[in-house]
Amino acid sequence: MTSMLSLLVRLQGHLCASAIAIFCDVTCSSITYCCRMMIQICDRVSGSGRDVALPAWHGPRYTTQPIYKANVGRRHELDDKAMLEQSKYPIAPETIMESAKKFMEFQFKGTEWKDMVSDDFQFVAPVVGPLERHEFLAAMDSADLDAGFPDLNPNYWGFHVDPMEPNRVWFFNRTRGTHTGTFKFGPKAVPATGRAVECPPQANSLSFDDTGKIYTLTIGYSMDRRVGNTGGLGGAFSLLYMAGSPVPVQEGHPWTPSVRYALLGRIGKVAKILSGAFSKSKAA
Repeated sequence: MTSMLSLLVRLQGHLCASAIAIFCDVTCSSITYCCRMMIQICDRVSGSGRDVALPAWHGPRYTTQPIYKANVGRRHELDDKAMLEQSKYPIAPETIMESAKKFMEFQFKGTEWKDMVSDDFQFVAPVVGPLERHEFLAAMDSADLDAGFPDLNPNYWGFHVDPMEPNRVWFFNRTRGTHTGTFKFGPKAVPATGRAVECPPQANSLSFDDTGKIYTLTIGYSMDRRVGNTGGLGGAFSLLYMAGSPVPVQEGHPWTPSVRYALLGRIGKVAKILSGAFSKSKAA
């Protein structure tokens, strides 16, 4: 009897919380939809939409069909060596890997790295981008990571050529540093906090054109949000967050589940509780 009463109380709590979640989600979604529609109308009528429209990002320029290591019983593992031998990209894998390492070693300091990017270069991060060449160069010129994090080290490793996109080099990193100076990033100037930063492992890539210049940089894609102390944030967002001056948008903070996502999880829990209660009553 006591367990049944406890079950009913829990179910009542779930139903009450679900009702609140549904109301909040429907209300917020409706308001957001109306806001987006009104913004679109303003942009179309005034032509202001052209000023905020993002450029289309570059698609793959070279692709290679999968070849598998079936001869050794691995039907799902790519034979990257055989695939790279079939590549039609004119530059050797070793050459673009060395170029990728050289480019990242510059850490966007000085001017030499700028000569390695093409005129149609794009920067594409998880949230920011695509930024075109002139926008990215201006952003890097206005940032001063060394002043804010003198010991900052991206800790790159694992450079390798994508066998399915043979003009693209992938690599990983685990950024670490300490905020011991004034961190300047665009209009922000954040004084030292002494906080240590440990980012999660991140996936990054560089795509090369036929002349060996870089036309796309993707960077800051977190692979495991459990690792480090940035809440899963990578790139500049992680540094700003740990410096106590996060970008004032939802994307500038660690991920939190939406109300709708939490609601779906709660519905699953309710179904599990009811199923268990039904099984017990049937057994009795």
